Amino acid sequence: MQDLTIQKLKYKNKFYEKERFDKAAINFIENTTRSQIKYLIQNGCLLLNDKKVKPSDPLVEGDEISIMECCLFENEQKLRVNKDRKISVLLETANYIIVNKPFNCVTHPDASHQDNSLVNYVLSNTELYVNKNNIERSGIVHRLDKDTTGAIILVKNIEAHNLFVNMFKNQTIVKKYIAITDGILPNDELLVKLPLARSSQNRIKMMVDGKKGKKAITKIKLLERKAEYCLVECELKTGRTHQIRVHLEYVKAPVLNDPTYGKIIEKTNFGQYLHSKFLEFIDPFTNKKIEIEAPFPPEFKNKMKEIGFTWKKK
Repeated sequence: MQDLTIQKLKYKNKFYEKERFDKAAINFIENTTRSQIKYLIQNGCLLLNDKKVKPSDPLVEGDEISIMECCLFENEQKLRVNKDRKISVLLETANYIIVNKPFNCVTHPDASHQDNSLVNYVLSNTELYVNKNNIERSGIVHRLDKDTTGAIILVKNIEAHNLFVNMFKNQTIVKKYIAITDGILPNDELLVKLPLARSSQNRIKMMVDGKKGKKAITKIKLLERKAEYCLVECELKTGRTHQIRVHLEYVKAPVLNDPTYGKIIEKTNFGQYLHSKFLEFIDPFTNKKIEIEAPFPPEFKNKMKEIGFTWKKK
């Protein structure tokens, strides 16, 4: 992001009429992400008509945005390191690291999580690739939702970044999740091919949308059933936001305790019972087959035991 000096910009372009303040501002301040813009607005560095407003407030023609020289990101030159949470390492090489992400932990920094993301915690143990175009996504080649636990890959250099991004794009990385569902699958095996798009009613949610949605495919297999609960394996064939959670909701078997697509059964910090259990791929640097299994967190194991599941990998 360029240096900001105290200045005022008056926008007269009707194209931005009624557009959100944060969405419009990103078009006029170079080299920023939307989360950075949101951070600046929330800290009074971007004012609308000389007043501090919400990032979601709409613009009208003739509005004046003041850009103040203050509140710049501490992590613009260097990501913050946080040693408060120990992260379990499943595999580490000179080029990448695979860790077991805990619950209640976002994958990378954003406006609300500047120093308590997985990236911040991993940096206390190893160096990660610094993405100068988007500092907050440094080390990131894929993501897990805040309350989804399990195996995730982070990269240490630009070569690893490019190789793994292409591997995910070409679907040469096998990703299998284990979920406990609050409901029964219609069949023991399903291949769900339902395109997903962001909900027009709730921007936090994704939804099945045959017209505007992007291709999304999930292979679902029943592992065990107890009463109204199922233990299922979900293999991602694509990697859309909330894909497994939306597809399971669609077949009337939402992830147990999912606050967005199911119903909260337990008022705990753990969130939904969805775990990235297996990763399998060919190491692009050594050409060796890598197979990773991430242990369940204690909360997940306890819930399996409580329900009566006895499944173990064969």
